Amino acid sequence: MRRVITGVDANGKSTILYDGPPQSIHHVTNTKVGQLQMHHAETFPAEVPAGHCCAVDIWETTGLPRPDDADPMASPQPFGIEPEGKGLRVRHQTWGANVDSSTMHATDTLDINIIIEGSVELLLEEGRSVTLTKGDSVVLPGNEHGWRAGPEGVTMINIMQKLA
Repeated sequence: MRRVITGVDANGKSTILYDGPPQSIHHVTNTKVGQLQMHHAETFPAEVPAGHCCAVDIWETTGLPRPDDADPMASPQPFGIEPEGKGLRVRHQTWGANVDSSTMHATDTLDINIIIEGSVELLLEEGRSVTLTKGDSVVLPGNEHGWRAGPEGVTMINIMQKLA
């Protein structure tokens, strides 16, 4: 996995600030809401075991970014559920087969999830659910929800923007 971050140099010209492996990789071994057990990982695993999750923070800000900002993820960052302040977070997540995060929960964020591989079931309070597969996306503006990964697991991009 590779993370490329651009910015501007001292002369105001676009440049590459970082080109290499992500620095904030989190391996989650208990995916139950309120019981998350995780540790920092040096590399993203080739395969995520059933019941586990691996999350990579690609970008996070505490407010509106500027073109001349430094790379906010230049060093390993602790795992957080929501971005700080009025921030934005972009996270790559791979869940192993049958990860069960079905406990209903909500965040104070607008969540956009884009499914890259596999499948995941989105559970909603009123009892409905929908299975999302490769190419699908879902927008959750602070709604109560739960998740259940499919038998082959799921890889998705999660974008979280703090709500007003």
